Amino acid sequence: MPKRNEMKKLLMTLFSIIESLIKEFSARFSQFKELSETFKFIMYPDVISFDKLNLSQFDWLEIEELEMQLIDFQSSSIWIQKFIEARKKLELIEALRLTSNISKNTSNEILETWNSIPDAFNCLKKLAYAILTIFSSTYAYESLFSEIKITSKTRLETV
Repeated sequence: MPKRNEMKKLLMTLFSIIESLIKEFSARFSQFKELSETFKFIMYPDVISFDKLNLSQFDWLEIEELEMQLIDFQSSSIWIQKFIEARKKLELIEALRLTSNISKNTSNEILETWNSIPDAFNCLKKLAYAILTIFSSTYAYESLFSEIKITSKTRLETV
């Protein structure tokens, strides 16, 4: 009988931890919903409206300078064309990936595009890099919890 009580305590602790994680993830992903328009900036800086950007999480940026750089950027046919071409290239990569099992990392293409933008648009680049960093850290979390889920399932099945 003592083992059953210990198991029950352990399961209650596990459920409590999982409940806490669910709350944390819900809060985290609600922030993602709030930033959904801002995330589009990564691939659509040539068409996104400054007013649609939720910059509340990026208060360290020089907001006025960012707005001016965005206006200049969107006035330049060179940079507009650069992102139109980048989006076409990403669509081709995705089509190839879906049809031929070729796994090419699209984040490299996105990063290369932003790296090619001159430092005259440094505020735009900082925002893009900050957004890209959010996704890379989120991927790490998702991978970790995916692994935990698999491990937890295996352990629960053996109990």
